[in-house]
Amino acid sequence: MPTMTTSCRMLAAALVLLALAGCAGKEPVKPPPTLAEAMDQLGRYRFEEARRDLKLVRDASEAGSETWRRASYGLALAHQHEPAASPEMTAKAKALHEELWERGAGSPEAVHAAMQLGRIAHMRDYFEDVPDLATARTWYGKAISAGGDDPIASQAVVYLASTWIEELTPAGFAEAERILTTRLAERPEDAQAALMWMTLADLRHTFRKDPKGAVEALAQVDRLGAPASLHWKAVWRMGAIAQDELKDRDLAVACFRAVATGYLRSGKADAARNRLVELGVEPPPLPTTLWEKLGKPGPVQVVPLAPVEAKP
Repeated sequence: MPTMTTSCRMLAAALVLLALAGCAGKEPVKPPPTLAEAMDQLGRYRFEEARRDLKLVRDASEAGSETWRRASYGLALAHQHEPAASPEMTAKAKALHEELWERGAGSPEAVHAAMQLGRIAHMRDYFEDVPDLATARTWYGKAISAGGDDPIASQAVVYLASTWIEELTPAGFAEAERILTTRLAERPEDAQAALMWMTLADLRHTFRKDPKGAVEALAQVDRLGAPASLHWKAVWRMGAIAQDELKDRDLAVACFRAVATGYLRSGKADAARNRLVELGVEPPPLPTTLWEKLGKPGPVQVVPLAPVEAKP
């Protein structure tokens, strides 16, 4: 069997060393980002990195697949919420949401895309942006119709009603009330029912000059056991309206007692105690420390209110 000459062996060795030298200065190839890694960038508000990685994931996925839908939605949000907002960024977000709505029809991501398209039309996203309430209503309506029991559909109901409140007309106020009361009549335990009742209270008290109707709505927020950050506001406001406008002393006392004893760190506990003094009631004793008796209070119990029906 023929053997390699010395010169051939030297040449082969030189080629190997050359190849090794060429590889030594190169960094190892970085694997493409996963969807979870790309979404983590978005969750950390690293919008530029999120756009880069989510585009890679999206481009590598089959159009319409779950990975493609999630990457598309994340990429749209990374454009939509860029702090340096611009017409170009908003246009890219809008195009991505619209494509997701078309190609991901029936998916949760498509419902969320419709909601975001409503928000883009509804809100001012950049300097000199002009809200388009008609377009916002169309997309909110699509999110509600397609959303079913998804809480995002319930949120869209609140936003849809707000577009009519912003008209600042009696007809707009009436339409907002119709939208909210219809949803509540259909879904009394809706995931966003407390927020809808709170919105109704604001609408009735501030814009429709209906304090009794506002208290009826606030009583429903109380009944539903809303989160503490919303509950104390409803109870405080119900007490203030009862004292100042309805002259319902019993209801006012019950509300202010609830705030004074159950929400010591709400910022209204001292005001509630002062209101009780105004009503001729001895305020409840303060706990020895603010860490005592901070459990969630139960609903205010005064007089059961009749259910509020949807108004025409």
